[in-house]
Amino acid sequence: MQIKEIKTMIYLNFRENKIELKSVYDPEIVAICRSMPIRKWKNEEKVWRFPFTVENYEFLLKKLAFFPIDITPDLKKAYRQEKEEIEQLKKIKTNPDAKLKSKLSKKLYP
Repeated sequence: MQIKEIKTMIYLNFRENKIELKSVYDPEIVAICRSMPIRKWKNEEKVWRFPFTVENYEFLLKKLAFFPIDITPDLKKAYRQEKEEIEQLKKIKTNPDAKLKSKLSKKLYP
């Protein structure tokens, strides 16, 4: 009889413009979290916190691919919006007549 290895469930949340990672203790997960350049362990809440960026989100998903992950709808939505905004900025860079639809556009000069 073979024993199946059960991987730790990871919960990813979006709060205060940060990615929060919560799971039971697992040395692999701790090593992945510590590999992030900017991170913070919140001991009272037992969560890792990372600045929310597309790069950080994608990095975590890639590194944690072998774990079951539960991602909140808020985090998925924030990721999609940020990704769309990046794509718009890329289009504007190549097309000077393009319009920027962003919160940032109100702060920029014409």
